[in-house]
Amino acid sequence: MSAPLTDNDSSVTLVPFLVALSDYQKKGIGVDMMLKTALNIARLCMLHSSDAQDKKKYFHIADRMVECRMLCNFGRPAMTLRQGLKMFAMKDRMEFWHWVFTCLSFFFRVPEQLSGDLNYLQKVAFHNWSRELFSFFYRFFKSLSLSCSLMMELTHRSALQQALRDAATPQQRLHASLNMRVSNALIVRSLCDMYVYFKWIPSYHPVKTLEYLCGFVSGIVGMWLVWKDTRYVVSPVPVLVTEPTSKFPGKDALKRAVCVLGNQGDDSEGGGSSDEDG
Repeated sequence: MSAPLTDNDSSVTLVPFLVALSDYQKKGIGVDMMLKTALNIARLCMLHSSDAQDKKKYFHIADRMVECRMLCNFGRPAMTLRQGLKMFAMKDRMEFWHWVFTCLSFFFRVPEQLSGDLNYLQKVAFHNWSRELFSFFYRFFKSLSLSCSLMMELTHRSALQQALRDAATPQQRLHASLNMRVSNALIVRSLCDMYVYFKWIPSYHPVKTLEYLCGFVSGIVGMWLVWKDTRYVVSPVPVLVTEPTSKFPGKDALKRAVCVLGNQGDDSEGGGSSDEDG
C-alpha cells in the first residue's frame, strides 16, 4: 500500500482514493455488501416491472447474485463456532449482558450458517431435498442471531455514552464519537435485516417493497462501514477514564464493524424470486 495522506486530525490517516478502492475490492465482506445492495435493486426492479420479459430478466439476475452470495458465505460454521468459543472465554473482559448477547449471536449463527449451506447444496445439486425446511431453519436462527446482535449493541451503548462524556481531548472525543456512530449504523442494519428474517412466523408477511428496501439499506450501510475502514486508518485509541470493553478487543470502531459484518455475512438463502431473502 502506498503512503497514506494524513488528515487534519493526527489520529486519523486518509488513504489515497485509488489505493482504498483497490483494497476495498480485496475485502470479501465489501464485495458481499455490494452484491447485497445490487441484489435488492434487481428485486425492486423485478417487483415493479410491468413487462413479463423484464420481470424474468431481473429474476435471473437476482438468482445469480443469490448463488454468488451463498457460495461466498459457504463453509463458515466451524470458523464461527471457534470465534464463539473464544468470545465465551472472554467473560471477565466484557460487560455481562454485552458478553451474553455476543456469545448467543455467535452460537445462533452456527445452525443458521449450516442451514444456509444445506440450502445452497439443495439449490445447486440435491434438488430432491426440502428447500422449505432449510429456509425455515435458516430464517429462524438468522432472526435469533440478529436479535442478539441488536441487543449486543444496545447493552454496549451505556459504556459508549460514558466514554463520550469522559472524553477530555479531541482525539478521545473522535474515538468515542466514532464508536457511537458505528454502533448506530450496526443497529440500523440489524433492524433492517430483522424486518426480513422473521418470515418463519406464519402470520408475519412483510411488505415486499419495504422488505427489499430494508435489504438495500442494510447493504448500503455495510458498504459504508467497509469503505470507511478502508479509506481511513485510525490510530490506537487513547486511554479514557471509562474505556468501553469491545466485542473485538484491540480493534478500533471501524475494524470492529467490519468484523461484525463478516460474522453476520448472509447466506441469502434461496432463489431470486420475490419470496426469497437477501
